[in-house]
Amino acid sequence: MKSIEPIFLYVASHKRLLGLFLSTLLAPCAAAQEPPVEVLQPRIVEIPLENKRDEIAPHMIEPHITHFRVEDIEDRNIRPLIINTNSEHANLGVHDIIYSTSLPPQLRDVAIYRNSRVLIDPETGEKLGRELAYLGSARIISAGSPTKLRIENAIAEIKLGDMLYPTVASGITLYRPHKLKHAMLAHIIRISGSVGTGGKNSTLVLNKGAKDGLQTGHVLRIKSAISHLAQQAGTHKLRIPDETHGFAFVYRVFDRVSYALVTSNKLPVSMADHFLTH
Repeated sequence: MKSIEPIFLYVASHKRLLGLFLSTLLAPCAAAQEPPVEVLQPRIVEIPLENKRDEIAPHMIEPHITHFRVEDIEDRNIRPLIINTNSEHANLGVHDIIYSTSLPPQLRDVAIYRNSRVLIDPETGEKLGRELAYLGSARIISAGSPTKLRIENAIAEIKLGDMLYPTVASGITLYRPHKLKHAMLAHIIRISGSVGTGGKNSTLVLNKGAKDGLQTGHVLRIKSAISHLAQQAGTHKLRIPDETHGFAFVYRVFDRVSYALVTSNKLPVSMADHFLTH
């Protein structure tokens, strides 16, 4: 009978090598196992209220707004004026060369304005300011006395005697609608570009401004002026309450007046209408 002892001795002597071989062979399989899964739990994230307000994109509102300027009625400062031109025409436009009284040498661009009207408070009759109409802009070619300029932009005819103002540095204006915190009543001084009534996208000049707490972005309710009395039960009379028929968005504010854009209305906006914040 043959002995099988040598076979067992062979296996025993190579047991350690076999174990090392198997561990090396199985190592990639162990590494290929999926990593542990991280379980995410729902959580509450708080966002400040200021960041939730929807802003009106400038390109949506700026085509409808006007660029008037309002100065204090008591302002006696002498403004640089257009005093001459090389054009043969009385009405000036883009690319025309103009000359003005001396301007600060550091200026490069100026805005051109003209006296428009005195703004009168419809409630008190008080003069609230002097409105200037924006006409265009010009670039200084050579400083001195007189200063030589070239008209770069014109939205209306420009004439001798129009005033020049330093151009305000351009920036991004944020039109963020929000509500005025305190109650306020405002009336219409005038409706821009209209004789008596206005509608959506009309600009309204109001008799309240920064001194009254108004800011760019405030939203005002337009109240209809229903002044007649309703007859009830034959003898009793009751005044019909004014109704909200639209909203206006304040886009430019001065000390005592402001400019608002009608964003919605159910009825024509009239000079007799008024505005409330609450």
